[in-house]
Amino acid sequence: MLANLFATVSLTSTIIPSAACSVRFYYPPGDRRTSYHQIYLCDLKGKSFKQLTFDRSEKLDVFWLDANTVGWRQSLSVTKAETWLGYHLPETEKTQVVTLNLMTGKRKAVRTGFFDKVDDLVFPREMNIGVKPVFVEYSKPFDPDRPPVRIWGVKNGRLISSTKIEEMIDPLSNDGETFPNPFLQLGLKCSFKSGETLQNSFGGYESSGQSGALTLNGRDYIWPVADLRQAWKSSDGRKLYAENRFHSGSAGVYGWIFEMDLETAKWRVIADSIADAEFDPNKRFWVALGNHKETMKLGKLSVWTRRLVAGDKTLGNQWNLTSRPISADSIAIRPN
Repeated sequence: MLANLFATVSLTSTIIPSAACSVRFYYPPGDRRTSYHQIYLCDLKGKSFKQLTFDRSEKLDVFWLDANTVGWRQSLSVTKAETWLGYHLPETEKTQVVTLNLMTGKRKAVRTGFFDKVDDLVFPREMNIGVKPVFVEYSKPFDPDRPPVRIWGVKNGRLISSTKIEEMIDPLSNDGETFPNPFLQLGLKCSFKSGETLQNSFGGYESSGQSGALTLNGRDYIWPVADLRQAWKSSDGRKLYAENRFHSGSAGVYGWIFEMDLETAKWRVIADSIADAEFDPNKRFWVALGNHKETMKLGKLSVWTRRLVAGDKTLGNQWNLTSRPISADSIAIRPN
């Protein structure tokens, strides 16, 4: 079923979008320079990477305000080289949100604070339409037992925030853990029914557990994995998409995007071994990170690596944007 997902890219006659990404390109063994996560513009064929930042600080969580303004958050000082880690940035350090206008070259510091990745937190349902969450803010240095005080996102070309934050809860969970249910965030009435567990094997990775029947707006479907992270519905209402994944310790996650035809109740895999996808059900191309971090030998050192992935929903294939050793943090498609 997945044989064509990693097919050779053939897009010579197709206009495809560009993207911004936060990537650490490792220098080759013997090169004593320290690499950092920098911001790049890249095309989705992976043919070019144009570096936009050059200073010795970590840049994370890239996003777009509009087609000409890219943003990210970065450390406030020169950071130490810790080549084993994917990042040099401690969680207790303040970071600064920065935007860059690609037409004028003007760089702007927007806000400074204790920020972190969004993960499974979202804007309140009454205001989440058209909002892309980008990071959360804490009142003090990050503490896993302390909730964030504010969530930030992009809507209509500007940063907005809310002190009201919701967590997507999967109603199937009854063991004290919580799993996101983005179907509810789409305004769909749904519930999961435990029963026969489905055993799935995608790309060499197996998943099983909280899977079974999905009742959606009064109709029963078989959904392959219940650990849902993101969901999207096509504008014509015929197809439902979801990024499903499960955690694999410090190495990260294993993840896929599934497409469900709501008329035929058939589903298929359209993205394999990915995580943190940026996906639009009404557009042809999508981008994501590789599904989990891997270690590789770089001379005498061992380093974390993570891939950048792009895909074509129409052709049903996907590809890595570079074969060079990298640690990818985030990627976002440039808006039209």
